[in-house]
Formats: sequence, structure tokens, C-alpha cells
Amino acid sequence: MVEQATVLIISGDAELARRITARWQAERHVPAFTLMGGDLCASLPDDSFELAILAGLPPSAIDAALLALESVGKSVFVLTETAPHNFVKNSQVTLLPRAADWTETCVLLGAAVLRRQDAIRRAERAEQSAVAAEHQATLGRYMLEVRHTLNNALTSVLGNSELLLLDPAGMTPGQLTQLETIRTMAVRVHEILARFSSLDVEMRFIGQQKQHVESRSRAAVAD
Repeated sequence: MVEQATVLIISGDAELARRITARWQAERHVPAFTLMGGDLCASLPDDSFELAILAGLPPSAIDAALLALESVGKSVFVLTETAPHNFVKNSQVTLLPRAADWTETCVLLGAAVLRRQDAIRRAERAEQSAVAAEHQATLGRYMLEVRHTLNNALTSVLGNSELLLLDPAGMTPGQLTQLETIRTMAVRVHEILARFSSLDVEMRFIGQQKQHVESRSRAAVAD
């Protein structure tokens, strides 16, 4: 599911802003809109938008808006008759000269920009998930590697605690309780380690089954 993006429209022409939002309703994915008048260009609400559109503004207002948007680092469309006086080429800023299909071009390009940004976000999240999964896999492999050493240590703890419990002479009730607690906790840790081993076997089996299914699928495609 594509997350809903937000488009900031800064416009001195209410009708032009209305046409842009109305045309966008025909797209498959419709963003949320934040509308601002030209007199508010110097004070943006925040950077919680993916695309800014400047439309129907005089050159001085466009310059002020671009200056305010410069530090935000978001894509900006400028619908204008001519380039702003102080316009400096910026990969984030796209000038759209007036034409018969002005609104259509703005919406189609804007939709493409939002799709690209959504794809980038998804790729970044997938990369973060892959890194987290690798960290977890490394931890899991380490636990499997040391489980034998831990089991040996637990066997020693269990054995000695049980021997002491068989001959409790000279121990106070409190000491016996503490010794029983040591034994009980050692048994619990042993059960947890046994579950690690069981999970290892289960996951290996699932991996083998998956490889078998993929092999059969490739063979079926080849035939």
C-alpha cells in the first residue's frame, strides 16, 4: 500500500490551486494537500510535505518562497510565465512555463515525483530491515555456536546443586531455598537452550522445503 504523500500548494490564484487539486483526483493515488496564500510564503508550516507547487505568484513572491524552501530540500514546481529574477538552477526546482496543458503537466509530473519518492522510502526501509535481520541472524548464529558450551556449564551447575540438595546437613532453611532457586533457574535456562536447538532444526527443515519447491518450480518452467 502506497503511503499518502502531502503536496504543499503556495498560490496567489485560488482558481489555479483548485484546478490542480481537482485534476489530481483523477490519479490512482491522491495526495493530501496543504494550501497557502502568497502572503504566507516566508513562513512555511514545516517540512512535512513531499512536493511544493508555486502557482499564480508574482516574481517577488516566487523568490521569497524559493528562499524559504531552499533549506527544506524538497522537490519544487514553479508554474510561472517567466523564470524568477533570482532563480538559480537547482536540481530540486522545476520550472513549468505557462501552456494550454499547464495543470495536466503539473499533475502528471508531480505524480511521478511522488511515486519515485515513495519507491526511495520503500527501498530505504527494506535496506534497514535487511540490516536488522542480518544483526539478528548473527546473534542467532552465535547463540547456536555457544549453546554446547552453555549446556556443559549448566550440567555442572545442575549436578552440583542436586548433590548438595541430597545432603543438606549443615544448611539453613534460607540456604536450601537459595540452592533450590539456583537449580530451578538452571533447569529453565537449559529448556531455553533446548528450544534454540529445536528452532534450528525447524528452520533448516523449512529452508530445505523451500529450496525443494523452488527447484520443482524451475524444473516445471524449463519443461
